[in-house]
Amino acid sequence: MSSVLGPACAMLLLLCVLASNAVTGQYNKMPSRLGGPRPNFTVSVDPPSRSLTVYVNVTAEVNVRVRLCYRQREEICAEHNPRVKKLVTKESPSVSLSFPNLLPCLCVQVYYALPDAVRTTVCPFMTLALDGEDVWRTSVVTEFDMSLKWQSLCPHKPAASLCWRIQKIPTDCLAIANSTLLADSNTNNPVILYYSISHVDKHPNMCVKLSLNSSSHEYCIFKEGHTKWSAEVVPASRHLKVYISSAVPASFSAQLCVIQGQECVTQGAVHSVSKDSTNKKELHLPFIHLQEELCVQVWQTDPLLYGWRLYCPFSSHERWGLVAVATSIVITSGIILAYLSYLAARRRLSAWQLSCRPVLLVCSSEQTDQLSAMCALASILQGDLCSTVHMAHLAPRGGGVADLGPLPWLYGQCESVLAAGGRVLVVWSPEGNSAFQAWCGPTAEGTGEREMEKRRKEKSEEDGGHMEPSGVTTSVLRAALAYLRGLLHGYGQSHGFALVCFEGLCCIQDIPKELKELPRYQLPRDFRALVKELHYCQADSRWRFCHRLFSAVQAYRVADRLAHKLQLHMPAAEDQRRKAAALRLVRRARPEIARPDSARTPVTIRLGKPPKPGITDVTALT
Repeated sequence: MSSVLGPACAMLLLLCVLASNAVTGQYNKMPSRLGGPRPNFTVSVDPPSRSLTVYVNVTAEVNVRVRLCYRQREEICAEHNPRVKKLVTKESPSVSLSFPNLLPCLCVQVYYALPDAVRTTVCPFMTLALDGEDVWRTSVVTEFDMSLKWQSLCPHKPAASLCWRIQKIPTDCLAIANSTLLADSNTNNPVILYYSISHVDKHPNMCVKLSLNSSSHEYCIFKEGHTKWSAEVVPASRHLKVYISSAVPASFSAQLCVIQGQECVTQGAVHSVSKDSTNKKELHLPFIHLQEELCVQVWQTDPLLYGWRLYCPFSSHERWGLVAVATSIVITSGIILAYLSYLAARRRLSAWQLSCRPVLLVCSSEQTDQLSAMCALASILQGDLCSTVHMAHLAPRGGGVADLGPLPWLYGQCESVLAAGGRVLVVWSPEGNSAFQAWCGPTAEGTGEREMEKRRKEKSEEDGGHMEPSGVTTSVLRAALAYLRGLLHGYGQSHGFALVCFEGLCCIQDIPKELKELPRYQLPRDFRALVKELHYCQADSRWRFCHRLFSAVQAYRVADRLAHKLQLHMPAAEDQRRKAAALRLVRRARPEIARPDSARTPVTIRLGKPPKPGITDVTALT
């Protein structure tokens, strides 16, 4: 009996052990299918900083893992790239995770650090507004056979259409109507879409525009050499010519349009042509109003290709070459026209020369410096400016001051010069101021004459005794002042009288108060103003403008040159005068000092052109 119970008990014990092992294995696998224990946690999201924080309630001794993933299907959450996985322990129950792109399918998984542990997936960004830039940044577009492959991290389905790129800038892409591309979604992988491009015109400027909600992005993936036809648009009179070349027989159409915003609004009728030979085909598209954004749409109709090509011959970014050529033509034509006009004017104005009004010069001093400067001025006016100069010292015989007297001669000269539109220039000086004070009234006559005689003697001593003793100067000056007084009292104006002062020989303090209202020229500083005052030009009505223009230009050009020429005849500067006076004092104290040769250099008057007939040579005055 015992021998039978022994093996039976052993067999029963073995069956119990096997049954126990079978139940334990089923329990260990149940968490992966039936749920099992899950960690308790909360998720805090900070979208601006692109981060989230997970708080885990760790109560057991088992640690918890946290990772980021992209939920591409209901049962699949793809690994985040780069991989983001962290361990949460009882000592540090929270963890922060950052991510570069904010996508709706971005999720966080929390599970125990055990084999086959149940994973809890939470997607906190499903309800947030979609940021299209992150979607385009994380997607890839490639040309795959006759399709366009679009792959992203999340299962999106953007709409695809064609657009035309302007200036090779994808942001300036004009939408093409009725160019939607059909999508063939891959059932095995929802994040990959295929768009058919088998019937798309694959021009380098033809782009595919993907739109998702309110965001869009353009992909220009077509390369050179994929097209078999080309077009050229040439502007013509009131129409545009379209030349079409194709390597294969096909039909084409063209239509005018105007760019408005992000589209080109069509205008006019559609013009078509068939291409069945190697020669170019030509289309004429008439327009009514020429506009800068006027363009031409050209597309292939048979066999049909989706998308049109845009040609804008009048737009600023495509006509810079035409503008450059037109500008160069205009500049060259202007230069040639100006040169021909110059030659024509030069032939017609060959006899023309710079002319000035007649001038009567009245001297107010008998000093050598004043006479030399006045003679130099007379030579320049007569020789370079072609002006008739009248002077008491240059009066011809038989009609001079000695024959007629100072007063009749001066009055006759003033009448003739002013009647011809000329000017009476009184060369003023300190001696002229003394003569004017002596001439103003009988009470001051003696004082004025004595002051003038005193100035004359002082000046004579400074110049080493070089003085022109003459009574003609004083007599003619008084006659001129009498004539001027008659004009001022009769008309209240100077009527052609002006004062001329030479720098270093006269200053504003030497001009009497009664004469300060007269026009005054400080030479050679104001020589340009004097030339402008004396200059005149006579011309016929046909060439009056050219005469005046050339005359003004020549007068302006020669004024500076003549001013420099007059400067050569001016006396030494004030500091040089002081040095000369100091040298004379030294000579008086020490007569043995020889006088330098430069001090004995005679006064020389440099003349320009020879004087006109009827006027004696001014070199005789020196």
